[in-house]
Amino acid sequence: MTTNNTETNAPVQRNAFKKSLPLWLILLIVIGPAVAASIVMIFADIPVSRWFFGHQEWTKPFSELRKMIMMFETFGHLTGMIILLIALPILDPAMRRYWKRICIVMLAACIAPNVIKILIARCRPRYFFGDYEGKHETFADTFIQYLPLKNTYSEIQSFPSGHTTLAFAMMTTLMCLYPRGRWLFVALGIGVAIQRIVATAHFPSDTIAGAALGILVAALLLPRK
Repeated sequence: MTTNNTETNAPVQRNAFKKSLPLWLILLIVIGPAVAASIVMIFADIPVSRWFFGHQEWTKPFSELRKMIMMFETFGHLTGMIILLIALPILDPAMRRYWKRICIVMLAACIAPNVIKILIARCRPRYFFGDYEGKHETFADTFIQYLPLKNTYSEIQSFPSGHTTLAFAMMTTLMCLYPRGRWLFVALGIGVAIQRIVATAHFPSDTIAGAALGILVAALLLPRK
């Protein structure tokens, strides 16, 4: 007696994005971090960033910790993401059918913060506490121009953090693809945000805004339930 194993041996097509974010959570992602960023901006941006600006050289054993923190930048850098895009279909061939969608998320996460940067000019901490000749009293002094458009340059493109946006967009995407590794991806995303603050490239509120923007971009572009 023969048994038909066709169904048993057939490859199973799994829906990798079955855990994508629902619409109500997307709205919460917009409102929650907006409130958090506002609070941090008022009370923490200046003192936290001033401390890191004045403590760029860490003594041992903290100097090694700083080196480790700096390594997180790769996960929020375009080069690191390109390496990921190359490695993902090689390591997991089943994910090849989602490769285009991942590329779209990554591209949108690169464009979105830069659109905001040309609309809002905010000093980076290393410039604000360094060569900037304006007032240094409140968080409002860090915003020097609105709608600068083409009249902008890197040192006044602090808001939001582009590295953090990209990191959290890819974090959200990878969490949907590989739920078991969600805490690893969360750690990498948070690590990028901390690195940008320690490097005085961004104020804390810049990274919160970037994180929210990254999750929002991914949530809008990935399939929902």
